[in-house]
Amino acid sequence: MLAADLLTEPPISIAPEVSIDDAVETMRCCRIRHLMVVKDDQLVGMVSDRDILLAKTEGGTKNGEADPGQLTVSQIMTKSVSCISPETDMQQIAEIMLAKGISALPVMANEDLYGVVTKTDLLVWYMDLCIRVPGHEYAAMKVRDCMPDELITVQSDDMVGSAVEIMARASVQHLPVIENGRLRGMISDRDLRRRLGVTVRGGLLKAKAVPSEQEYMMVGTMMTSNPRTINSEASVAAAVEAILAGGFSSLPVIRDDGGLVGIITVTDIIRLIGELASVPVA
Repeated sequence: MLAADLLTEPPISIAPEVSIDDAVETMRCCRIRHLMVVKDDQLVGMVSDRDILLAKTEGGTKNGEADPGQLTVSQIMTKSVSCISPETDMQQIAEIMLAKGISALPVMANEDLYGVVTKTDLLVWYMDLCIRVPGHEYAAMKVRDCMPDELITVQSDDMVGSAVEIMARASVQHLPVIENGRLRGMISDRDLRRRLGVTVRGGLLKAKAVPSEQEYMMVGTMMTSNPRTINSEASVAAAVEAILAGGFSSLPVIRDDGGLVGIITVTDIIRLIGELASVPVA
Protein backbone atom coordinates (compact mmCIF):
# COMPACT_ATOMS: atom_id res chain seq x y z
CA MET A 1 0.00 0.00 0.00
CA LEU A 2 1.44 3.34 -1.12
CA ALA A 3 0.69 6.94 -0.20
CA ALA A 4 -1.10 7.47 -3.50
CA ASP A 5 -3.53 4.67 -2.60
CA LEU A 6 -4.51 6.41 0.65
CA LEU A 7 -5.52 9.71 -0.93
CA THR A 8 -9.27 10.19 -1.26
CA GLU A 9 -9.72 13.97 -1.36
CA PRO A 10 -7.83 16.84 -3.03
CA PRO A 11 -5.54 18.68 -0.59
CA ILE A 12 -7.02 21.74 1.10
CA SER A 13 -4.65 24.69 1.24
CA ILE A 14 -4.61 28.21 2.60
CA ALA A 15 -2.56 31.34 1.96
CA PRO A 16 0.06 32.41 4.53
CA GLU A 17 -1.51 35.85 5.04
CA VAL A 18 -4.87 34.43 6.14
CA SER A 19 -5.80 35.04 9.79
CA ILE A 20 -5.71 32.11 12.18
CA ASP A 21 -9.40 32.67 12.91
CA ASP A 22 -10.18 32.10 9.22
CA ALA A 23 -7.93 29.04 9.28
CA VAL A 24 -9.94 27.66 12.20
CA GLU A 25 -13.17 28.23 10.29
CA THR A 26 -11.77 26.42 7.24
CA MET A 27 -10.76 23.47 9.42
CA ARG A 28 -14.20 23.40 11.01
CA CYS A 29 -16.07 23.52 7.70
CA CYS A 30 -13.85 20.87 6.10
CA ARG A 31 -13.65 18.76 9.28
CA ILE A 32 -9.87 18.56 9.15
CA ARG A 33 -7.03 19.36 11.54
CA HIS A 34 -4.25 20.30 9.12
CA LEU A 35 -4.00 22.87 6.35
CA MET A 36 -1.28 23.09 3.74
CA VAL A 37 0.05 26.63 3.36
CA VAL A 38 0.64 27.53 -0.28
CA LYS A 39 2.10 30.66 -1.89
CA ASP A 40 2.61 31.07 -5.64
CA ASP A 41 1.64 27.42 -6.10
CA GLN A 42 4.46 26.32 -3.79
CA LEU A 43 4.11 24.58 -0.44
CA VAL A 44 5.63 26.92 2.17
CA GLY A 45 4.35 25.37 5.38
CA MET A 46 1.67 23.51 7.28
CA VAL A 47 -0.58 24.63 10.12
CA SER A 48 -2.54 22.40 12.50
CA ASP A 49 -5.26 22.95 15.06
CA ARG A 50 -2.61 22.29 17.71
CA ASP A 51 -0.45 25.11 16.33
CA ILE A 52 -3.39 27.48 16.57
CA LEU A 53 -4.36 26.37 20.06
CA LEU A 54 -0.76 26.72 21.21
CA ALA A 55 -0.51 30.24 19.78
CA LYS A 56 -3.74 31.32 21.42
CA THR A 57 -3.00 29.85 24.83
CA GLU A 58 0.50 31.30 24.86
CA GLY A 59 -0.85 34.71 24.02
CA GLY A 60 0.54 35.04 20.52
CA THR A 61 3.31 33.53 18.45
CA LYS A 62 5.56 30.79 19.72
CA ASN A 63 7.64 33.56 21.25
CA GLY A 64 4.63 35.40 22.61
CA GLU A 65 5.25 38.41 20.38
CA ALA A 66 1.81 39.23 18.99
CA ASP A 67 -1.84 39.59 19.89
CA PRO A 68 -3.53 36.25 19.06
CA GLY A 69 -6.42 38.12 17.47
CA GLN A 70 -4.08 39.62 14.88
CA LEU A 71 -2.01 36.56 14.03
CA THR A 72 -1.73 35.21 10.51
CA VAL A 73 -1.02 31.65 9.45
CA SER A 74 2.54 32.56 8.40
CA GLN A 75 3.40 33.54 11.98
CA ILE A 76 2.56 30.18 13.53
CA MET A 77 2.89 27.61 10.74
CA THR A 78 5.56 24.92 10.58
CA LYS A 79 7.88 26.03 7.80
CA SER A 80 10.17 23.00 7.60
CA VAL A 81 7.65 20.36 6.58
CA SER A 82 8.44 16.66 6.19
CA CYS A 83 7.05 15.42 2.87
CA ILE A 84 6.63 12.08 1.14
CA SER A 85 6.12 10.97 -2.46
CA PRO A 86 3.12 9.10 -3.90
CA GLU A 87 5.33 5.97 -3.93
CA THR A 88 6.14 6.06 -0.19
CA ASP A 89 4.88 2.83 1.35
CA MET A 90 2.76 2.35 4.46
CA GLN A 91 5.62 1.21 6.67
CA GLN A 92 7.71 4.26 5.80
CA ILE A 93 4.75 6.58 6.40
CA ALA A 94 4.17 5.14 9.87
CA GLU A 95 7.89 5.29 10.70
CA ILE A 96 8.16 8.96 9.70
CA MET A 97 5.07 9.93 11.69
CA LEU A 98 6.35 8.12 14.78
CA ALA A 99 9.93 9.35 14.51
CA LYS A 100 8.94 12.99 14.03
CA GLY A 101 5.85 12.99 16.24
CA ILE A 102 3.62 14.32 13.47
CA SER A 103 0.10 13.46 12.34
CA ALA A 104 0.10 14.59 8.70
CA LEU A 105 2.48 14.32 5.74
CA PRO A 106 2.11 16.30 2.52
CA VAL A 107 2.47 14.16 -0.59
CA MET A 108 4.60 15.87 -3.24
CA ALA A 109 4.90 14.90 -6.92
CA ASN A 110 7.37 16.84 -9.06
CA GLU A 111 7.33 19.70 -6.52
CA ASP A 112 3.53 19.91 -6.75
CA LEU A 113 1.23 19.27 -3.79
CA TYR A 114 -0.43 15.97 -4.65
CA GLY A 115 -2.30 15.32 -1.41
CA VAL A 116 -1.99 14.80 2.34
CA VAL A 117 -1.78 11.57 4.33
CA THR A 118 -2.85 11.73 7.97
CA LYS A 119 -2.96 9.29 10.86
CA THR A 120 -6.71 9.15 10.33
CA ASP A 121 -6.12 7.89 6.78
CA LEU A 122 -4.04 5.03 8.18
CA LEU A 123 -6.76 4.16 10.70
CA VAL A 124 -9.45 4.16 8.00
CA TRP A 125 -7.27 1.92 5.83
CA TYR A 126 -6.81 -0.46 8.78
CA MET A 127 -10.57 -0.67 9.34
CA ASP A 128 -11.17 -1.33 5.66
CA LEU A 129 -8.59 -4.12 5.65
CA CYS A 130 -10.14 -5.79 8.71
CA ILE A 131 -13.53 -5.75 6.99
CA ARG A 132 -12.24 -7.01 3.64
CA VAL A 133 -9.89 -9.65 5.06
CA PRO A 134 -11.28 -10.70 8.46
CA GLY A 135 -8.79 -13.56 8.74
CA HIS A 136 -5.76 -11.31 8.29
CA GLU A 137 -3.25 -10.97 11.13
CA TYR A 138 -4.28 -7.33 11.53
CA ALA A 139 -7.88 -8.26 12.28
CA ALA A 140 -6.88 -10.81 14.93
CA MET A 141 -4.92 -8.34 17.07
CA LYS A 142 -6.34 -7.62 20.52
CA VAL A 143 -6.16 -4.33 22.40
CA ARG A 144 -4.03 -6.00 25.09
CA ASP A 145 -1.45 -6.86 22.40
CA CYS A 146 -1.17 -3.26 21.25
CA MET A 147 -1.26 -1.16 24.43
CA PRO A 148 1.96 -0.24 26.29
CA ASP A 149 2.99 -2.41 29.24
CA GLU A 150 3.44 0.54 31.59
CA LEU A 151 0.34 2.25 32.96
CA ILE A 152 0.88 5.82 34.17
CA THR A 153 -1.98 7.44 36.07
CA VAL A 154 -2.81 10.38 38.31
CA GLN A 155 -5.26 10.71 41.17
CA SER A 156 -8.26 13.02 40.89
CA ASP A 157 -7.00 14.95 43.93
CA ASP A 158 -3.44 15.33 42.59
CA MET A 159 -2.35 18.85 41.78
CA VAL A 160 -2.37 20.00 38.15
CA GLY A 161 1.30 20.93 38.44
CA SER A 162 2.12 17.31 39.29
CA ALA A 163 0.17 16.04 36.26
CA VAL A 164 2.12 18.38 33.98
CA GLU A 165 5.41 17.12 35.40
CA ILE A 166 4.37 13.48 34.94
CA MET A 167 3.36 14.06 31.31
CA ALA A 168 6.61 15.84 30.54
CA ARG A 169 8.79 13.26 32.28
CA ALA A 170 7.06 10.26 30.69
CA SER A 171 6.57 11.86 27.24
CA VAL A 172 2.85 11.08 27.24
CA GLN A 173 -0.11 13.19 26.21
CA HIS A 174 -2.92 11.37 28.04
CA LEU A 175 -3.28 10.30 31.66
CA PRO A 176 -6.10 8.22 33.17
CA VAL A 177 -7.45 9.80 36.35
CA ILE A 178 -8.09 7.45 39.27
CA GLU A 179 -10.27 7.93 42.34
CA ASN A 180 -10.55 5.27 45.04
CA GLY A 181 -8.91 2.79 42.70
CA ARG A 182 -11.40 3.29 39.86
CA LEU A 183 -11.21 5.16 36.59
CA ARG A 184 -12.93 8.53 36.86
CA GLY A 185 -11.66 10.45 33.86
CA MET A 186 -8.86 11.39 31.47
CA ILE A 187 -6.67 14.46 31.30
CA SER A 188 -4.69 15.35 28.19
CA ASP A 189 -2.13 17.86 27.02
CA ARG A 190 -4.95 19.44 25.02
CA ASP A 191 -6.92 20.00 28.25
CA LEU A 192 -3.86 21.66 29.78
CA ARG A 193 -3.24 23.88 26.77
CA ARG A 194 -6.82 25.07 26.72
CA ARG A 195 -6.98 25.81 30.41
CA LEU A 196 -3.44 26.77 31.32
CA GLY A 197 -1.42 27.59 28.22
CA VAL A 198 0.90 24.66 28.95
CA THR A 199 2.35 22.35 26.32
CA VAL A 200 3.84 18.91 26.88
CA ARG A 201 5.85 17.72 23.91
CA GLY A 202 8.91 15.58 23.33
CA GLY A 203 9.35 14.80 27.01
CA LEU A 204 9.90 18.45 27.91
CA LEU A 205 7.61 21.00 29.46
CA LYS A 206 7.39 23.82 26.94
CA ALA A 207 5.44 27.08 26.76
CA LYS A 208 4.87 29.04 29.93
CA ALA A 209 4.91 27.29 33.28
CA VAL A 210 1.68 26.50 35.07
CA PRO A 211 0.34 29.78 36.49
CA SER A 212 0.93 29.83 40.24
CA GLU A 213 -2.75 30.37 40.99
CA GLN A 214 -3.64 27.20 39.04
CA GLU A 215 -0.73 24.95 39.96
CA TYR A 216 -2.54 23.66 43.03
CA MET A 217 -5.89 23.06 41.36
CA MET A 218 -6.97 19.43 41.48
CA VAL A 219 -6.76 17.29 38.36
CA GLY A 220 -10.40 16.34 38.85
CA THR A 221 -11.45 19.89 38.02
CA MET A 222 -9.92 19.70 34.53
CA MET A 223 -10.35 16.07 33.51
CA THR A 224 -12.86 14.68 31.03
CA SER A 225 -15.23 12.65 33.19
CA ASN A 226 -16.64 9.23 32.29
CA PRO A 227 -14.42 8.66 29.25
CA ARG A 228 -15.19 6.09 26.57
CA THR A 229 -13.40 2.82 27.41
CA ILE A 230 -12.48 -0.39 25.59
CA ASN A 231 -12.10 -3.92 26.94
CA SER A 232 -8.61 -5.41 26.85
CA GLU A 233 -9.96 -8.46 24.98
CA ALA A 234 -11.63 -6.36 22.29
CA SER A 235 -10.05 -6.24 18.86
CA VAL A 236 -7.83 -3.37 17.82
CA ALA A 237 -10.33 -2.86 15.00
CA ALA A 238 -13.03 -2.19 17.61
CA ALA A 239 -10.75 0.37 19.27
CA VAL A 240 -10.12 2.05 15.91
CA GLU A 241 -13.84 2.15 15.21
CA ALA A 242 -14.49 3.85 18.56
CA ILE A 243 -11.63 6.32 18.04
CA LEU A 244 -12.84 7.30 14.58
CA ALA A 245 -16.48 7.57 15.65
CA GLY A 246 -15.73 9.69 18.71
CA GLY A 247 -12.78 11.69 17.42
CA PHE A 248 -10.66 10.41 20.32
CA SER A 249 -6.88 10.23 20.55
CA SER A 250 -6.86 7.55 23.23
CA LEU A 251 -9.05 5.05 25.06
CA PRO A 252 -8.62 3.74 28.62
CA VAL A 253 -8.46 -0.07 28.60
CA ILE A 254 -10.43 -2.01 31.21
CA ARG A 255 -10.99 -5.60 32.37
CA ASP A 256 -14.39 -7.30 32.46
CA ASP A 257 -14.84 -6.09 36.05
CA GLY A 258 -14.21 -2.49 35.02
CA GLY A 259 -10.71 -2.28 36.48
CA LEU A 260 -8.25 -0.13 34.56
CA VAL A 261 -5.38 -2.09 32.98
CA GLY A 262 -3.95 0.30 30.41
CA ILE A 263 -4.48 2.86 27.70
CA ILE A 264 -4.36 2.59 23.92
CA THR A 265 -3.60 5.63 21.77
CA VAL A 266 -3.67 6.45 18.08
CA THR A 267 0.13 6.43 18.20
CA ASP A 268 0.12 2.84 19.50
CA ILE A 269 -2.09 1.78 16.60
CA ILE A 270 0.05 3.60 14.03
CA ARG A 271 3.05 1.74 15.45
CA LEU A 272 1.19 -1.55 15.00
CA ILE A 273 0.29 -0.68 11.41
CA GLY A 274 3.94 0.09 10.70
CA GLU A 275 5.09 -3.21 12.20
CA LEU A 276 2.55 -5.29 10.28
CA ALA A 277 2.66 -3.36 7.00
CA SER A 278 4.91 -5.99 5.45
CA VAL A 279 2.49 -8.86 6.20
CA PRO A 280 1.01 -10.06 2.86
CA VAL A 281 -2.71 -9.62 2.30
CA ALA A 282 -4.39 -12.66 0.79
